[in-house]
This record gives sequence, structure tokens and C-alpha cells, in this order.
Amino acid sequence: MFQNDDQFSMDRRSALQNIGLALLSAGVFQGASRAGSLFAADQIPAFSDSRLGELKDLNGYFPFTPSESPEAWEKRAEYVRRQIKVAAGVWPEPENTKINATVHGKVDRDEYTVEKVFFESSPGLFVTGNLYRPKGKQGPLPMVLSPHGHFADGRFYDSGEKRVQADITAGAEKHEVGGRYPLQARCVQLARMGCMVFHYDMLGYADGFCLSYDLIHRFAKQRPEMSSEKNWGLFSAQSELRLISALGLQTLNSIRALDWVCSLPEVDPQRIGITGASGGGTQTFILAAIDKRITAAFPAVMVSTAMQGGCTCENATYLRVDTGNVEFAALLAPRPLGMSAADDWTKEIETKGLPELKQHFKMMGVPENVVGKYYPFPHNYNYVSRAMMYEFFNQHFHLGIKSPIIEADFQPLTREELSVWNKQYPAPPGDEKSEIKILHTLARNNAKQIQGLTPHDQKSLAEYRRVVGGAFQVMVGRPLPAADDLEAEQISEEE
Repeated sequence: MFQNDDQFSMDRRSALQNIGLALLSAGVFQGASRAGSLFAADQIPAFSDSRLGELKDLNGYFPFTPSESPEAWEKRAEYVRRQIKVAAGVWPEPENTKINATVHGKVDRDEYTVEKVFFESSPGLFVTGNLYRPKGKQGPLPMVLSPHGHFADGRFYDSGEKRVQADITAGAEKHEVGGRYPLQARCVQLARMGCMVFHYDMLGYADGFCLSYDLIHRFAKQRPEMSSEKNWGLFSAQSELRLISALGLQTLNSIRALDWVCSLPEVDPQRIGITGASGGGTQTFILAAIDKRITAAFPAVMVSTAMQGGCTCENATYLRVDTGNVEFAALLAPRPLGMSAADDWTKEIETKGLPELKQHFKMMGVPENVVGKYYPFPHNYNYVSRAMMYEFFNQHFHLGIKSPIIEADFQPLTREELSVWNKQYPAPPGDEKSEIKILHTLARNNAKQIQGLTPHDQKSLAEYRRVVGGAFQVMVGRPLPAADDLEAEQISEEE
């Protein structure tokens, strides 16, 4: 049934192998400064490959070096954006087809309403969440996407009475309700400030269990029964060859969530923001980096030169080769970027990362458009950092709210009021059979999209080279050499 997909993937793999062998045999890679850890001094090959140097792990160091000019950055930014898209399996970009969203179950509160939303980003792959709307406001309205991150139960998160009291005592939270339900709190406050908010699930959390939590966020052991020619799932060789990953699926969901909110007539396309913490911070800067429809972003407790993302959903093949999260955040420029840091891997942001980002934004002519602040609390999106985020969007979306912005108490939504699934709209199964169906359908559609690029004239040839050649450049690590791109090195001299 999937013969065409398998043939396409094998062709791609074989082509990449042939290109790699040709490059290696021709000796076209330059430099060998990082190769000494693998080869003796007299055996260093005449090419540079980061895989031959000291490998980076979860706790590696990922600095960012600003470009010298906007022109130099433009070239670098194009490559890094493409690298992210290739790694996420969204190169070429997904088609912005019409989204058939189901919106139901409206809940009316004092200054805002909340509705349940679900739609397919790809057949069988669901985006699920809640849409907050301010009451009594005329469009066009600012919109803030809100991926929640790795909070227990996702949108349904309740920290509990004991935890919130400790947070209030420590100064991390101000109100009991907002502290117990911090994910709802930020959506409610933004709605009260006049913003629409789409609070959507990470895969495996809350209603997003068309793929399970253990699969997306805790995968640690290969599944032989899900790695065969016909029955393959995530984290298998078959899915990796097709660049289908947990990070990629969540990125696809974020792109389609953005497509959907942009289709709402009351949304102001000039004021579309995104904010999330932890894994939601990763989703924030990944989407903002690759999609310029995002006009301002506030990733919380995630941008740093240290640990880049500890979950399987935050990593993918090719993603951080010679780059990292600080450079991903730099792709926002000249659009506004705000960041909060905590007593975690982000704690050094004010001395490692932020100075370079300030230099970068200054070089881009907008030094006022980047801000970052460390707060001495554990990994969080607490009241203190939320307050910083409110001021950020108030400034850049010109909301006109008097500062300081203070959260007010609210009536939290119950799990039943939040959940998109019920008897009328039953939840998808979320088993291995549906996983196979989701991934194989996506693979077929991706293959058709790439096959549709087959050139038939000069214009289509140029596009084919841009897309397919651009992907190979990322996968190989350098562009293909020109026919006259020959280099020689004198190794001996004889009379």
C-alpha cells in the first residue's frame, strides 16, 4: 500500500549517500581544526565535518555570534530558518489549506468568553485548545497563541492548594486562583487586556492524545513491532528518514494553529504574538523563527546557551547543528522579543545570550525590541514573569493599559468546561494503529508535495533547486560545489 512512499524515501536516501560520497571523495570540505579528536595529526582529512569533532550533548554550550551587518545576517537567517524547517519536516512549507475547525461549548465570564476548539492539522492529527475572546471589543483584535509547555495535565493544570500557598509565601505568586491555575491566568489576563488567546495543547497532554504522552515525551526504547517496512511509527528509522518527528508534528500543529487564527476575521494580522514556558517556550521560538506572521514573541525559561531542551519533543535530526536556541530567538529580529529566565538552565541569560541578542538587535536597528530578565525562582511561568510578559505585549501591541498591570482573580474553568471531547465529539483513539495511520498519511502527502516539484521548465527547475537543493545543503552541511570549484593543497615538493 505504501510502496510509492518507500521508493521515494529510498531514492532520497540513496541520492544523499551518493552526494555525500562524491563530496568526500572529491575532498571539497575545508579545514580540519575540529577533526583532531578522531584522526592522528598525519591522518587528518582535507574536509571539516562537525561530527568529527567533540560532540555536543544535552548539556553542551551553544553560544551565538552576531553577524557584522544586516546583509550578512539575512544570508545566515535564511539558512537557519531552512535548517529548522528541514529538521521539523516542514520543508517545503505545508499548504495553507482551509481548516475545518469545530468551535463549541462557549463559557461566558465577566469580561471574556472561552470556547472549545479542535481541528485536524493533518488527517488524524488534531490541534485541540480553548479560544479566549474579550467581551465588548471591536476588531481587529490582537491575538496571542499560547502553547502551555510541560505542565502536568497541560491546559487542565492545577498546582494544588499546598503548592500555591508555598508560591505565595515565596513571592512567586500573588493570588491563590492565579497561582493554582497559572496557565488559565495568563489567558484570562490577556483577554481582559483586549487580546484574543488560543491556548492549545502539546501532543500527549490534556485533549491532545491522538498521540500518547509516553510516545511524544518519554520515548526511550525502540519498538521492533513499530519499525517494520509497513508498520512504522515515530522514532523509527522509517520516520527519521522521512523527517517525521515529535518536534516536527508539534511544529506542524503550531503552524496550522497560526493558519487558523489568521483566518478569523476579527484578528489583527499586524498583532499576532506567541508565548509559552519550558517546552511551550521551545514551541514559541521555533514557530516565531520560521513564520514571520508572528509579530512578537515571549518565550519563558527556555532561551539559553546551556541545555537546549530535555524532551524528545524539543529535538530533531539536523536541528541544532552549528546553531542553538539563542540564534533561533535572534531570528525574531527586528520583531520584538521578550524572555524570562529562572533558576534553571536559563539562569545566565543576562550574561550569556542576552548581551549578544542586544548587539544583534542594535545591528538590526531596533535595540529597544529585545528584553530579558532573570528571576530567582525555580523553573516556572509564575506571576512575576507573567507580569513581565503582560507589559511586553502591552507595549508592542499598543494596548494602552496603565502600568503596572495587575492580575485580578477569576473563576477557573473546570476540566469539563475546558475539554473539547464529549459524547457529541468523541476523542480519537490514540493507539498504535492510529499512530501508523497518521504518520503514513503525512508521509504520502509529503511525498506527493515533493514529487510535484519535479522540474519541467527553467522556472520549475529553479524552484526544485531551491527546495530540494536547499534541503540537501542542510543535510550534507554545505552547498554542492560548482564544476570549477577545485582546490589543491601541496603536500610535498620534489626537485
